[in-house]
Formats: sequence, structure tokens, C-alpha cells
Amino acid sequence: MFQNNLLKTYFGEGGAQYLYLRVPMGASDFSLHFYSYDDVENDVALEHFDLIDIDYNYKIPIVKQASELRGEAINLFTTPWTSPAWMKDSNDYMSGSLLKTSTNLGPTISSRIGKVELEEVNPHLCGERVENYLGKTTPSSPDRDSNLDLPVLSSRAQHDKRVSQQRHRGGYFDAYARKNVSFWGLAPQNEPTVNRNNIPVMGWSAAQERDWVANYLGPTLVQAGYGGLKIMALDDNRNNLPDWVDVVLSDEAAAQYVSGIAVHWYRDTRTNDSVLEQTHKMHPDKFLFYTEACNSKMRVMRHLSQLCPPAPSGNRAENLGEAHRLHKTKSDRDSMVPVNPHLCASFAALSDTIFSFNTFLELSVVRVKTSDFGDWEIGEKYATSMMQAFNNWVSGWTDWNLAVNEDGGPATFGNKPDIFGYNAAIIVNSTGDEFYKQPPYYFQAHYSMFVPPGSVHIQLTNTNDGGLLHVAFLTPEDTVVVILFNK
Repeated sequence: MFQNNLLKTYFGEGGAQYLYLRVPMGASDFSLHFYSYDDVENDVALEHFDLIDIDYNYKIPIVKQASELRGEAINLFTTPWTSPAWMKDSNDYMSGSLLKTSTNLGPTISSRIGKVELEEVNPHLCGERVENYLGKTTPSSPDRDSNLDLPVLSSRAQHDKRVSQQRHRGGYFDAYARKNVSFWGLAPQNEPTVNRNNIPVMGWSAAQERDWVANYLGPTLVQAGYGGLKIMALDDNRNNLPDWVDVVLSDEAAAQYVSGIAVHWYRDTRTNDSVLEQTHKMHPDKFLFYTEACNSKMRVMRHLSQLCPPAPSGNRAENLGEAHRLHKTKSDRDSMVPVNPHLCASFAALSDTIFSFNTFLELSVVRVKTSDFGDWEIGEKYATSMMQAFNNWVSGWTDWNLAVNEDGGPATFGNKPDIFGYNAAIIVNSTGDEFYKQPPYYFQAHYSMFVPPGSVHIQLTNTNDGGLLHVAFLTPEDTVVVILFNK
């Protein structure tokens, strides 16, 4: 009941009506541990590649349940944080880049795109205790160093064994397809310019991404029958625009496979939003899609009773910042609540004219303090970002986590609440069947509920210069939707 009601708040009738899910490829920031689908060193042929129990027992069932509640297939997109360590010049999950192509690993990695990994699904959705399994994919920190400064080291070994692309192409997508789960899109690499020593990362340059898409990823997907997947370049902060995509799309061999440009929000306050319009004007045939956003203001507090005391009646109110019993079912809008079990709220679009909300199949946890619980300032940050994005040619916007527990949970970077404390639209009580709706949920639901697929952004003229932010859309039913934010 807990699991079903939780998913209903996102996908069911009367819920937020999310349509997309991001599924991380392998270990990410908040995984329980570092892993890949083939950790057998030097297995260039990927003979030991396989999905893991998490996929079969958690992720695939959750995706299917979400689709059933939605009444149609959920659109999945994916991205890797790192390749197996033995494929990298650092031989480490937390640093380095792909081995030089002279090692013949290019085909190996491209076939791996058919064999990518997903993060653990929130066991809370499967009736197990969150504190035992909660993992998460966290957002980028704005002060990270750049992987572009990492030297491209010579390979540690020369492999004389080429990968059989015929055998391995599309393996990952094939494995999911055998379970009747298909994908909508992917990005070649999560945050390729990020260099941190406590999460899975892998450095790419724009030229490396260009060549890899042109020579390996694109052709492999086409040959494997997945040419319809939407490949999104960059998947990093907008301070990299437009230069990064200019390089990637400068080669028609790569550009022919790229459908869109994936952007993260973590440097938005340092980068003028004009780069979005500039990028669109230079590449009008490629959609812009915000694929990750998360506020990192929250910090630790272990007991939700301190964060949200019971109402005077003894029953917790069903309003923002207060408990909402998970076993209750309400069809009204106020009952909608995002949750994280490796699900992350997001607003996505298939093209310039298709809008829909989505989530990440990804676990996450948050550390909260009383002063931040129910903080509308955090929600206002989301509102500002989304309005800014959609008014500058962005056709999709994605949050990190749908829900987190109150205690932070295990993560690849360890339990460091003073350093990491990421927010989510929902805080889950791991010791009881309760969740706590936060302001970001309501701001995001304005879009997911009222801007359906097929809507187009329209110009709205504001004669009031008093801080009233706005964005407008025309739905397929010719209804004008105006979203206002009185900042």
C-alpha cells in the first residue's frame, strides 16, 4: 500500500502526472557502493557483463508500476557516471578518463552503452526499510574542479582483444527490452567536466564526446536497432554553453546522431541565461533539456518529530511541511507528493513542442534542519530556474530527487552531513508510513499538471516591472496556461 500510494502521487490519476524517468547508468553519487555491470578487469569482450538483482527486483518492477499508474509507458532516459574502473586511465571510479582508443576500448565502451547500469531503486517502494538501502544520485556542486584539467594519461595496458560488437551491441537496452521496458534517450556522460574524489566521475572533453558519438555510440545504437533513442550532448552546467555543443556538433558525423542538449542548473547563478537562447539560435534543430537540478541548502536532523510536530488534534495535517499518511489516498491536487526511491522529479520534453514531467529512478537522501523544513525560499529557487529556462527555449526541466529520507542514508561519498546536504521535493519518514511535501514539489507540479505533452511555449508581455515572473504555454487543446510567480 505504501509503495502504490507513493507512486500514485507521481503517476496516478490526480497525481503529478510525470511521464519521464532518468535511470543512471551504474554507480552515481548516492549509490550504496561503487560498481558496474562488468567489474572483471580487462574483460574487453564484456563476457561477464550482466544486469544485477537491483535491476530485476526493484527498478524494472517500479518502472512497470509507474507506467501502469500513468496509463502509458514511462519514457526513460539514462546517463553513466563512470565506466568500469579498468576501462579508465586512473583505474579508479572517482577520477580519470577513458583509456586511449589505441587500446581498442572505444568499441567496448560503445557496446557498454547497450549495457549501462542503473542505480538502486528505493527499497522503501518495495516494502523494505529506507535507512538500510537508501542511496542517491546527488547534484553537482558548483565549486567542483574541472575534469578538463585532468591529463589524458597513456593507457596502463595494451589490449589486443577487440570487442565483438555484433554480440554486445545494444546489450543493456536489449536486457530491459526482454522485460518489456524501453528507453527514450540518453546522454553519453554525466557532468563530463566534473572532477571530485568522492563520487563516480569520468572526464571527457567536448572533442572526445564528439568523436565517440560519431565513431562508436551513434553507429552502435543504429546497428543495434536503437537509432530512435534521443542522444543529448553535454549533460553538464550551462557555463559550458555554447562552446561545448559547438564542438560536438561541428562534425556532421556526430551531429546526425544528436537530438538535444542536456543542461544542469548548478552554475546558473554565475552564467547569464542568454547562453540558452544563444545556443538555440546556433543549433535550432536540437532541443534544450534541463536534466538535473537540486538544492543543497539542507543539513542534518535525525528526528522528523523535531521537524514536524503533530497538529494540536494529534493528527498531522496534510499540508506542506507536515506529515501526509502514505496509506491515505486522495485524488485532489494537494495529496500529490513526490518521493525519491531513486526517483527524481523532473520536467521533460520530447521536442520543442512536447512537454511532460518526469522523474529519476534513483535513490536519494537528504539531511534537513528545522529551519529549512518547508522553506519556501528553496521552492522559489526552483520557480525562478524553471521560468528562466522555459522562457529561453528550454523544453524540459528535471529535478534530482523525488524523495529522500530524514537521515541522509548511505552514499559513495560517505555520511558527511556537514559537507553534503541535498534537498528534495519530499522527505520520507523512514520509521513510519509518512512523507513530508516540500515547496519544490508544488512549484514543479504547476508544470507537470497543467502543461501536457504537445504544449508549446508562447510569448507573454508583462507591463509590470514589479518582480512578477511569468511563463505561458498553449496546450494541444488550444488552452493558454499562464504560470505566475510573485517574487
